[in-house]
Amino acid sequence: MAVKETNESTVQELGESLARYEIAEAGKPAKKWTLWLFPDYFQLENAEGELHEVDHLELRERVQMMESSLFLRRVLVVTLGKKKVFFQLSPEAFAAVNEWIGPPTLDDLKVELKKRTGWLLPIMFVRSGWREYRRFTPERMQPKKEVL
Repeated sequence: MAVKETNESTVQELGESLARYEIAEAGKPAKKWTLWLFPDYFQLENAEGELHEVDHLELRERVQMMESSLFLRRVLVVTLGKKKVFFQLSPEAFAAVNEWIGPPTLDDLKVELKKRTGWLLPIMFVRSGWREYRRFTPERMQPKKEVL
């Protein structure tokens, strides 16, 4: 009960929140966290009272939303320090966070496309380079003899 009182006082010091959700870290054991949505940032607070703040400007580098992944649905991935933390969200919390983040910008789409297809570039280079190499082997580079 004391933890909830400190949560409420912390929020009152920081300003009025738009929403508050109880979320769980994905994994075993599922650690409980509190997600606070504010107009310009959101905060994550763990059971020990540690606060982690993510500004709207840091979203591209620190936050990923996944509707469904291999084993989980409605996942929020946040980089806290050097560690990526996966949170399983309820449908209401997922919809609220998704709405709070807003639609992706052109830069967001470019970054996501680079993440998803960046690993293909070396493969494409090797394959196309090999084809070009085969096309210009020494036997093929010999001038054709003219037939008179």
